[in-house]
Amino acid sequence: MSSRFIMPFADVGSGIKPSSGAKLFFFEVDGVTPKNTFSDQLASPTPNANPVESDSNGVFGDIYISGKYKVTLKDKDLIQIFGGAEVEELFLASSTVTPVTAEYATTLDLISSTAVSSVGDIAGTAGYTSKGDGGGAKWKSNGVTGQTSSQSPAQLGNALLNDGNGNQWAFVGNSVNPLQLDSLQSALSSGLIVDINTQILATGLSVPQGAVIKGVKGKAKIKVAVDFTENLMNLQGAGVTITDVFFDMTGTQGVDTLGGVAISSEVDCSDITVSGCGFIGQAKRPYIALSANVVSSNINIENNDFIGPYTPFEIKAEFLGGGVRFLFDQLGNQNININNNRFSRIASNSIQARYSGGDIHTKGCFVNFSVTNNKFFDPGFSSVSGHTWIENISIDNYICTGNIMEGGGRGMSCGDVRGGVLASNTLSGLTSYGCEMGLSDGIEITGNALTDCANLVQDNGNTGDTQSKNIHIHGNTMKGGNNGTAGWNSPSSLRKISTNSNNEGYNNWTIEDNTFIDCDYNTEIIYIAGSVLTSSMDVKNNTFITNDTKLPPIQFVKYRFGSDSTCKGNKVYRFSDLTDASGISGSQAFFGYQGGASESNLKFIDNEVYFYGSDIRTSTANIDGIGQNAAAGSMPRMRIIGNTLHGNLDRPLNIIANDGDTIVKMNDDRGSTGLSFFNPSIIDIDNTKTIARSAAPVTLSWVKGDRVTNKVATVGQPTGWLCTASGSPGVWVALANL
Repeated sequence: MSSRFIMPFADVGSGIKPSSGAKLFFFEVDGVTPKNTFSDQLASPTPNANPVESDSNGVFGDIYISGKYKVTLKDKDLIQIFGGAEVEELFLASSTVTPVTAEYATTLDLISSTAVSSVGDIAGTAGYTSKGDGGGAKWKSNGVTGQTSSQSPAQLGNALLNDGNGNQWAFVGNSVNPLQLDSLQSALSSGLIVDINTQILATGLSVPQGAVIKGVKGKAKIKVAVDFTENLMNLQGAGVTITDVFFDMTGTQGVDTLGGVAISSEVDCSDITVSGCGFIGQAKRPYIALSANVVSSNINIENNDFIGPYTPFEIKAEFLGGGVRFLFDQLGNQNININNNRFSRIASNSIQARYSGGDIHTKGCFVNFSVTNNKFFDPGFSSVSGHTWIENISIDNYICTGNIMEGGGRGMSCGDVRGGVLASNTLSGLTSYGCEMGLSDGIEITGNALTDCANLVQDNGNTGDTQSKNIHIHGNTMKGGNNGTAGWNSPSSLRKISTNSNNEGYNNWTIEDNTFIDCDYNTEIIYIAGSVLTSSMDVKNNTFITNDTKLPPIQFVKYRFGSDSTCKGNKVYRFSDLTDASGISGSQAFFGYQGGASESNLKFIDNEVYFYGSDIRTSTANIDGIGQNAAAGSMPRMRIIGNTLHGNLDRPLNIIANDGDTIVKMNDDRGSTGLSFFNPSIIDIDNTKTIARSAAPVTLSWVKGDRVTNKVATVGQPTGWLCTASGSPGVWVALANL
């Protein structure tokens, strides 16, 4: 048998720009050997061409697959869109039609029958307990005799029943309403399709505490009727295991019908496992929704497929479609693992965990929460707002590693997290935050790779709350940016790492050893802010590279608040011109700061700026290396030491601090075309340099006090030269002769 092929990442007709002549290549799992797909499900199916080509609307015809494949999608010019994606058929249910030799109104009538039957006879029932109630079925005499007559259709619980003569009958077919047998496990373990019928099941299936529901891999299926709005499986207690069951919920796509949850619990959720299952078609409720009335532990959601609907639908504000949702009102729920799942075309949050017992910012609702090695592709519909792949709040010890995310929306949102690691995740094309934080303590964000995403980290927090502290962001790589919606002059939310200027109390952040390449943003790549009590916000050894003339990287790092903070060892390279296309018109600095009433002890040490493009904007504003916002307040006890500033900078250093206790020393701005500016109130300015040359300088910028030692001096010639007035090259006076 075979099943319909489901695009793993995007539907060429809607997920990406339609493309006439797009091609799907199908291979064996070795990724090399071509493998046939089919255009029908006949006994001798018709093979498709390989590759399969889309029509003029970018739509592929019928594609059925059998077994496992690797798939590659290319556009009409054979430019690869994705490659080597693993897919497999979803289920192999048959649809054998068997002739009926006897008819009964209900299953009860068959149980009480004393009619003579032979091995292989087929009995049809038109109902379960009453004719037409939706519980009809077919039964086959299996030759077992001498049995005690069943007292009810559910008595044996194994797709078998005994008639009045003691003959045994076995269920025939591939689709069954569970109340035909009153045994969901019996149906699924036999590889049957369980067909939910609301005439029989108005409230869904009750799964008792300790139940084990194990389907046949690739066969067991629960199919949902169009009008079914209740939850499918209602867990009644702890210790439930559900494996290898396929949930077909495509019947819940009605615009005005919210539909039910596939697996739901509102009691003890301890020791629950859902693995190896498939979920498809639901878009308005989560597939798995767990809440608990007691503290719960040991929940495992692993190796499942969560797939949204095939076609777009009307999005309404009340729709809560998603993958997995935890909404607990107790604190201390432990050991939750969501690992190795695949999420595709999910309209809302793919994974969500929240505390619901009052203040949403209560700490410790979840303890030891793991989200690892999941794959997230294509949120499905660009009109969906607020989509987040992973949104987890109120967690102690949070692990989020090895996940792959492609498509729009937010990547990882983690609020009120105490102790966590977000590492080695791969994100691309996210239209909002890579990682949105707030009110967290002790988070390590490392080794993540982002391509064309709006942000790496953004911490919004809540006004009036103590904000995130002890945050370590290191070893991440970010390339490109979200330039598809707002253009290059993007809103300030596109800062790559930022805190909120309206909040207070950010402390002990270290942002180091990250690489930013051609990132688009409005004013800053790294923005350190916070109304008061923000301190120890260190930015160290990061590398910023920009080659695109449209990009506006002016302030690569800006401190708006941040006492006792150090910006050290960072390197900025801009090789392209700065044009009007960047959208930046005012004066800016590559490293900027803005003083505040409570801010002090900010240090810029050993940073390097190389601006080898030109400022060709129509604006006459300045481009500075390190500088203060002209409208800023004072910045007590600043230290600007050992920085190197090269290229077409109007003011390599623009230090206008007015507090009288700033120290500026040992900075090298000789490689810059402009002159540095210092407020006269600075208590210690010493940027003088001593170098060896064969003559007094005639190029570059120099400051009063610089010295050049004559390295070829002979008797009667000057031992060197002294700069007596700053300028390009300044005024030089010869020193005493040798």
